Amino acid sequence: MNEGELFLEEAERKIYENTKINIEKKADLLTAMVIFAGFKSKDLITHFIKRRRDIMRQSPAYDIIKEEGLKEGLKEGLKEGRQQEVQKLIIDIIRIRFEVVPVRIVKTINSITDIDILESLHSIAVKCNSIEELKEKLKLILEG
Repeated sequence: MNEGELFLEEAERKIYENTKINIEKKADLLTAMVIFAGFKSKDLITHFIKRRRDIMRQSPAYDIIKEEGLKEGLKEGLKEGRQQEVQKLIIDIIRIRFEVVPVRIVKTINSITDIDILESLHSIAVKCNSIEELKEKLKLILEG
């Protein structure tokens, strides 16, 4: 892949135009080429997939890569959803207990992405006796 796009274009053309290679083999070859291109440049992958996605979709490797991407995306989405749910619960608890939630606390809570820290804050929000106590404990958690 040292020749990058020039090599890729030539190899792609030779595979695509070869009448002796059936469509399934072309799909596998083009998909493998994209994988190797990924070691060199994300732009090469993007360009190449745009041009030959129609054939590459017929490769089992393409399906495996797509399935793994979907699983990882779903996992990330669930994690992010859980994080946002706990952030909202913490803010709701503070609002219910103290009527007002300072903007700075909302911003701080919404900036925390670690679910373990958020779950600790949830317990703290339930147990603390004042906004000042909450601020102190929040400060300690973020420092430690």
